[in-house]
Parts: sequence; C-alpha cells; structure tokens
Amino acid sequence: MQVRASFLLLCGLLMFAFGCPETEPQEQSPPRDLSAPDLSCVQSPRTHVELLNACTSAQSVDKRPLLPLLRADGTLPPLP
Repeated sequence: MQVRASFLLLCGLLMFAFGCPETEPQEQSPPRDLSAPDLSCVQSPRTHVELLNACTSAQSVDKRPLLPLLRADGTLPPLP
C-alpha cells in the first residue's frame, strides 16, 4: 500500500511540474451522421476513422455474410 501511495504522489508531482502541453484550438467540423454509410473517400485523413476511409487504388468489396441465426428484426435467439 505504501508503494502505491508513493507512486501516486510521484505521478501527481510530475503532472504538476510539467503540466499539460499547450495546443492550438482546432476548428470543429459539424458532426456527421454515422448511421448512413459514407461511400466517398477522404483525401487527407487525420483520424483513424478517416484513415480507414482514405482514397486508395484498392478494389472495393461489399461483403454480405450469411448469418443463419440472425432474425429479420436484427436480433439473435436466446442462448440455451
């Protein structure tokens, strides 16, 4: 318990000594509707989501897996 308290005290002192880095405020883009699929690509990705949707020369594949237990309303049957 003494080691944990010492560790927490050391972390607190380091945070107090160095603080948080100053960052410039960035312009906020309006929130996008994530429920609708966005089929366009992102020219200059900056986040991990944009990186997944970056423009590439790769072939696009639309996978429609067969899920035999999935009901029409999107639910699964109860576990046995």
